[in-house]
Amino acid sequence: NAIFLCYPIMMGIGAFAATELPAPTLVPADWSGLRNMLTDRRLVSFLLTLLLVGASYSILNNYFILYVRQLGGSAELFGLSVAVAGVSELPVFFFSAWFLRRYGAPTLLIIAFACFALRAFAYAAMPSSAWVIPVQLLHGLTFSAMWAASVPYLRQITPPGWGATAQSMLGAVL
Repeated sequence: NAIFLCYPIMMGIGAFAATELPAPTLVPADWSGLRNMLTDRRLVSFLLTLLLVGASYSILNNYFILYVRQLGGSAELFGLSVAVAGVSELPVFFFSAWFLRRYGAPTLLIIAFACFALRAFAYAAMPSSAWVIPVQLLHGLTFSAMWAASVPYLRQITPPGWGATAQSMLGAVL
């Protein structure tokens, strides 16, 4: 019950803080930018790729607890695995700027996709629920690296003034 009381309080604090943010400068829309976005092969193929990865990721997330239970894992193990996955995101997000400077967004995306495939194969091949925690450590390199690389890559391939629209498309496909 406490979390249901904390939520509106925290949202109220967030809403109050938002009233203190400076108003953005609005620029008239250049509708040719939208047409350019929707016909740009790089952008469309990137978003379709992320849609496929996002669908795969949703399947993994939605059926993960059932799979852990099928392998003999407990609810506590599932809870611990979710916590481990969340903690594994922290170093990747923390060092993401360094990774991006060193390797670039496309390379980091390839690493994220490869680690996602490795993670999915590892889940399929694990003989018991004891493997859940070590495999969950790959979550940081899949989810976090994908998001950390997708945002700047999308910024690079999006026409000026259409960044927010492109970011909304990113959120919609993932």
